[in-house]
Amino acid sequence: MTRQESQIIKGIAILLMIFLHLFNSPARAALCHNLIYIDNMPLVLFLTRAANPVAFFLIIAGYGLYKVYAKGDKRRLTRLLKLFIHYWITLLVFLPLAYALRRENFSWTFTSMLENLSAYNPTYNPEMWFLLPYVILSAAAPWLFRITKNIPCRYVVIAALLIHLATSYMLSRYGSTIIYPNRWLYNIFVVFHFLLNFMLGAMSARYGFFEKLKAKFHKLRYIYIYIVILVVIQCSFRYNFFYAFIMISLINLARMPRRLRSTLEKLGNQSMDMWMVHSWLALYLFMDLFYSLSYPIVIFSATVVASYLVALLINRIAKPVESLILTKTEIKSKPIL
Repeated sequence: MTRQESQIIKGIAILLMIFLHLFNSPARAALCHNLIYIDNMPLVLFLTRAANPVAFFLIIAGYGLYKVYAKGDKRRLTRLLKLFIHYWITLLVFLPLAYALRRENFSWTFTSMLENLSAYNPTYNPEMWFLLPYVILSAAAPWLFRITKNIPCRYVVIAALLIHLATSYMLSRYGSTIIYPNRWLYNIFVVFHFLLNFMLGAMSARYGFFEKLKAKFHKLRYIYIYIVILVVIQCSFRYNFFYAFIMISLINLARMPRRLRSTLEKLGNQSMDMWMVHSWLALYLFMDLFYSLSYPIVIFSATVVASYLVALLINRIAKPVESLILTKTEIKSKPIL
């Protein structure tokens, strides 16, 4: 998979994330003027079942981190620091706005601020829930790759699947009573829960899966029909452990118009900052404004455009901050998210 193809997948993932957060509850879907229903359920709410953006990001992260690990990664900590720099700048921009516009009463105790700055318990912006588990997983990636180096890919994936099943069961059985209230335990569980998609990406890089798939099926027709069928299956049956992986495989085989590829690549380049800002814009500060647009496609489009423009601003602010902390070579390295 080329860098451009990875960025396209990230572009699709951020679109899925924004769509999911806008319409993933009956209350939010009810704020829209819905024209199509499926079994008395708004179509947008039904389609959120096929939006699993975190899995997409994890697969691309595992793939990318394995590629740089194979080349001798020397900037792993730099990428993680850049991730936090952008996160802290986003907080610095939006917390004063939240207080000025909404009179939000955030907790300013030392403990609360430390929990939010470290993303240990991101109460200021709960959509950042997977930042710390991702950082832990990324930091542990070289160790994971070393211990699985001589293990066949299929056994690594099977082991990760078993861990995923075990954590899924534990979260469903004891989540609300034991795991969610204990944040340290929750973060540990999420790290192990993430292993399946992360290692799917890493093993794909090790085996050259996407490249071999493209070489063998590059003339495959009706890819978009297969994608639609997969979405319908996912929406109907809700959970497929390999849904994101299969979807990425199909997308890589699909022929896209040049303008669409360019647009998705640009979104992918800003996906990290769009993830950090979109909920502030559409769910916290200006929710009434965005949902006043009524139609889901208009709400979604406006949120994407606004998030992209603000992400460019955050990126512009971050550059001089990075230049004070990092070397010129380190600045060029991009967070794999």
